[in-house]
Amino acid sequence: MTSTTPAPWETVDPALINPRAVRLVEAFKDALARLRDEHGLTFDDLHTVTTLLTQLRDATGVPLSLCAMPLFSEVFQGGGDGYTISEDVDSPTYIPGSPLIDNPGRLPMRPDEPGVPLIASGRVLDGHGRPLAGAELVIYHASNDGIYSGIWDDGQPKDNLRGRQRTDAECRYAFTTVTPVPYSNAPSEAVEAVAAAAAALGRSLYRSAHIHYEIHFVLKTRTSPETAAVRPQETA
Repeated sequence: MTSTTPAPWETVDPALINPRAVRLVEAFKDALARLRDEHGLTFDDLHTVTTLLTQLRDATGVPLSLCAMPLFSEVFQGGGDGYTISEDVDSPTYIPGSPLIDNPGRLPMRPDEPGVPLIASGRVLDGHGRPLAGAELVIYHASNDGIYSGIWDDGQPKDNLRGRQRTDAECRYAFTTVTPVPYSNAPSEAVEAVAAAAAALGRSLYRSAHIHYEIHFVLKTRTSPETAAVRPQETA
């Protein structure tokens, strides 16, 4: 009886196998197969999408996953138990370390900040409608020309229209700022295929005026406190 040693390509060290990766790849292949059978997905369709995302990445300089975020972000923002957890998805316009402001307070802005004055206020509740006193809000939005501070060197101070605020004993927040405006990303507009794809989907390249809120709070449990974050949220 003779025995042979398996060739290197015939065996894989079990310690190197990632069961979750195997499971996800198989699930992704199954999803593609369903798209092929139910909607006529072709290889050319995949090539078109990947080419478009690559062009968008090259034009904007953001990671490929963020280029595709408008297509999938809502998938990762559907938490259970009434919460909308989006810890896995960072907005490309988010910058940590914004200054803490009073409550009521005023977002940092230039003395001659263009725009219509706006007072925003409300209460912060958890996914079950329970008030969250002492929750920290990270608040930011684009300037009147549709540019976020700290992203490009456009003359804005790094923390312009960016701040943090804690809810009071009644779980309320209030701050003064300028009214956000709709905006479109100039590098994205420069990619002709992006405009064509948006038109094909019946979408505009412009985003509705909105303010980003990222909410941090502490969940007190019987064992140990856990810090939770909800980000990023937007309100029109």
